[in-house]
Amino acid sequence: MRTEITKLHKKLGTTFIYVTHDQVEAMTMGTRIVVMKDGYIQPIGTPKDIYDAPNNKFGGGFIGTPAMNFIEGKITEDGYFVCGDHKKGISKLKIPAGKFKMLEDQHYVEKDIILGASNGKAVRFNESLVRSSKRAATGVSGIKVAEGEKLIGMCVSNNENDSIMIITSNGYGKRTSVESFKSKGRNGKGVKFMNLTDKNGTPVCLKTVTGEDDLMIISDKGMIIRTHLDQISTIGRDTQGVRIISLNDGHSVASIAIVPRSNDEDDAEDIFENDDEGYLDNHQPEASDLSDEDQSLLDE
Repeated sequence: MRTEITKLHKKLGTTFIYVTHDQVEAMTMGTRIVVMKDGYIQPIGTPKDIYDAPNNKFGGGFIGTPAMNFIEGKITEDGYFVCGDHKKGISKLKIPAGKFKMLEDQHYVEKDIILGASNGKAVRFNESLVRSSKRAATGVSGIKVAEGEKLIGMCVSNNENDSIMIITSNGYGKRTSVESFKSKGRNGKGVKFMNLTDKNGTPVCLKTVTGEDDLMIISDKGMIIRTHLDQISTIGRDTQGVRIISLNDGHSVASIAIVPRSNDEDDAEDIFENDDEGYLDNHQPEASDLSDEDQSLLDE
């Protein structure tokens, strides 16, 4: 049958669409193959392309005899493929530098997640601890939040050189190194990331930053300030932070945004030229209560 269909195809010189469950038929007769599963297109291409370089796991496991073997694992930031567990043993395979750079650029390297709560505590855990689930699934617990408290943000850590920008309701903020947050399991109570007092208020937002961008702070009354992130010192977890924005009575910080750095020093002045209330009479960061260690770093 395969021979007759192939001869007919060549004789007519037209396009044939042939549906089969036999992968041998598809690979030997087709010039272009579409693999389908549950009505959805999976790999599509020439027989050689689909066999040598399938673009997803289903295509790789479906085509070929014997079937392709799969090893579940993760790619670590130090360039290793790690598989197995503590019970059966862990295997590590060093990835060539060129291949690792390609995988890193394609976001295959697993990252850590940091969840922060309004009580000044945060947890850090690897994304591999959150299993893939369907859209309507309930999900899993990331951090235990006390009654009356709430989650204020999630950060994704790209590397230990990043820092976390934290802002409180009263306009205080700081940058704290990602390295200060030790990676542990999810669903914990977390570790303190800020000293909370009546002076600095409660945390309202946190984001991952590199120090090369600008920070925009938005109040609940619609006022905005923009400043360079490198003007805000990186200090430890057990600190209050410094004043980033001076707020009028009854005003509080609503949110922050990280935007590309601007070299135009007149931008901020243009934004607030109609500020009749004197909302930002003094919006430059000023020193606050710090630990002895952090104060000594600032003095240097």
